[in-house]
Amino acid sequence: MDMECNPSLMEDLLLKLCILGYKKSFCNHELKPMHSAYFLVKEPNQFQYFSSLCCWLFLQYDNDFLEWSEFDAPDTICKNIIRESLNVTKENKQKIQSLRLRSGYGKDILILLNLLTDAIIKMNNISINIPKYPKNETENLSDEEIEDEIIEEDDILEDFGSDGENDEGEDEKEERKKSIGETENEMSYKEWYLEVEKLGPRLRSQRFEIETEWRTHFQKSKCHSKNLTENVDDLVQKLLKKHRKITKELKRIEKKETSINNQYSSLKDEYSGSHKKKEILEEEFEIKNNEVNDLTQELAKITDLLSDTKNQTEKQNASMTDVTPLQNIRQTIKKITRGNRRYEFTYSRSATSVDES
Repeated sequence: MDMECNPSLMEDLLLKLCILGYKKSFCNHELKPMHSAYFLVKEPNQFQYFSSLCCWLFLQYDNDFLEWSEFDAPDTICKNIIRESLNVTKENKQKIQSLRLRSGYGKDILILLNLLTDAIIKMNNISINIPKYPKNETENLSDEEIEDEIIEEDDILEDFGSDGENDEGEDEKEERKKSIGETENEMSYKEWYLEVEKLGPRLRSQRFEIETEWRTHFQKSKCHSKNLTENVDDLVQKLLKKHRKITKELKRIEKKETSINNQYSSLKDEYSGSHKKKEILEEEFEIKNNEVNDLTQELAKITDLLSDTKNQTEKQNASMTDVTPLQNIRQTIKKITRGNRRYEFTYSRSATSVDES
């Protein structure tokens, strides 16, 4: 809880909002009525409630107010609230920073909302008067009147007892009155006056609370009825003016729509024809695209076959142009010729040796 904040600010705010009728025109199943310490403590979704309440107050002040989007950043919403509040509260310009409004509760929130409600109440010419409580009626009464009041109050307290029923009979009442009369005769004036002074404030306090309760409500209802009767004619005139303006604007919009339709009917026909052509071309494009996809698949298969055949032909060409077996044959022939030469040399040598011998 914000200890620096005065709880009376919240009470004043609730009273002013009830005068403006926020429970009917603002509250719904999502935005419920506030309790007596709503902006004094931290609550869930409090900034959203505060921003929507400010938006409703700005609309009460100016019907042409443009609401901000719920997707806006909180910083921009706070800045917009400060700017609009300066336009509304022209006489009371408080130095309220936008960063302090991010929390959604506290002293600055209550000050700002009270200033806005004061400006709207002043604009609507609603006067809030201090209740006038009735004076103590027993101050100027005589002793006999005081005694009668005490008897009447005793009857009232007994009638409105714990059971809520009047169980006492008429005989008992008469006996009680006789006993009271006997005590009056037995007691002196001074003693009776002292007893009255002791018991009178207690009895008057209960009666005073009851009187103030219904009298304040009665006075408030009178003030409200008076304000309503005074402002009904003005409000009806304003609503009629707004209704006339809205009807004129609607008629103007309808005429503008008909003129636009008449002027651009040819373009409409052209657009419809081009749209049909576009649909036909899209269908043809889909058909051609499917054909192209089929052909690309066939082309991929053919390229795979070509790559396989190419590899096979390269292998065959490599085997046909291979010279290694010929080289091996040549080497073997060279070895054979060398062997023959050695054999002939040995043969001729052996033949000469045989001849010499």
